[in-house]
Amino acid sequence: MKPPEGILGENLQSNCDGVKVLLVDERSLIGATTLGWMEFMCRYGMQNGENFEKSWGGLPVVVFFGDDVQLPPVLDSPVFNSTSKIPASLHGVLVWNEFNCAVNLQNIVRQGNNEQQLKNVLLALREYKTTSEHAHWLQKFQWHNLKQSHGESLLKRMSANGLFVFPTHQEVWTHNKSKLIEVNTQFPIARVNAVSSGFHSKSSESDRAGGLQQTLYLCKSAKVMLSVNICVPFGLFNGAIGNIVDIIYLNEKRPDDSLPSAIMVEFHSYTGPAFIEQNPKLVPIVPVERKLDCSCNCCRRKQNP
Repeated sequence: MKPPEGILGENLQSNCDGVKVLLVDERSLIGATTLGWMEFMCRYGMQNGENFEKSWGGLPVVVFFGDDVQLPPVLDSPVFNSTSKIPASLHGVLVWNEFNCAVNLQNIVRQGNNEQQLKNVLLALREYKTTSEHAHWLQKFQWHNLKQSHGESLLKRMSANGLFVFPTHQEVWTHNKSKLIEVNTQFPIARVNAVSSGFHSKSSESDRAGGLQQTLYLCKSAKVMLSVNICVPFGLFNGAIGNIVDIIYLNEKRPDDSLPSAIMVEFHSYTGPAFIEQNPKLVPIVPVERKLDCSCNCCRRKQNP
C-alpha cells in the first residue's frame, strides 16, 4: 500500500481539512479491502499526513452505521470472514478488529405503528424467513390487484406522483422520456447541455461531476430533484423534490446555446426567507460549477443542479 502523492495527495489532504468526526453509513457494503484503504488514506489525509502513524490519522471518533444482514460488499470480502491476501484486505481486517464498541438499535422508526404488517415482512425478508402469508400480503400491491381493489384513479395518482425505481438506467430514461412526451403536449421541453471544459467533462457520469448531469430535459410543471446540497438548514438538500414554475434565460439566449440564468422551483421543504412574497416556497436555482474526479484533474462541468 503506497500513500497518494502529488495532486492526489494534495486533494486528499484538502478534502480532510477540518474533519473532526468520520460517520460512515451502509456498513454492510464495506468489505475488507475498502475498509483497509479508507483507514490508510485517513492516515495521510488528516492533519496533512502528520499523524500517519496513528489509527485513522488521529481521528477521535469513527462511527459506522448499518445492518450486517443487508447487502454484502461488492467484489470484496466481508471484514468478518475475509480470505483475501491482498495487503489492503489484510489491513482492513486489522482495522475491523480495532473497533471496541457496538450499539444495537432496537426501535424501527422508518415504519410506524400503523405499518406493522410491512414491518413484519421486512424483518422476515432480512432473515430469509418469509412465509406464504407474507407473499400473499405483498401480492395485494401488484398493479392489477390495486386496480381491482382501488380503481383506475389510484393508479393514475401513483403514476403522476409516485417515485419509481428501476433496475437499469435505460429503463429510467424510457420512463422519464414517456413523461416528458406527456408534458410536451402542454409545454415546450428545453434540452439543457452543461458547459463543459476538459477532455473528460462531456463523457463523465454525474457521480464524477459532483452530481451534475451532462444533459437535462426541463419544462414548466416538471418534477425535479436537487442533486447537490445548496442550503441544507433551509431544506435545499441533495434529494429535495420540487416542481418547476418557470425557466429564465437572459435576453437573446436560448436553450441550445446557453444555460438558464435561473430555474424557479417550488420546494415544499424550503423553510428559508422568501424570494417572492406571493410564493415563499419558490426558489431560484442557478448553475453551479464542479471539478470532475478524473485522471487529468483539470476538467470542470457547469450545470443547473
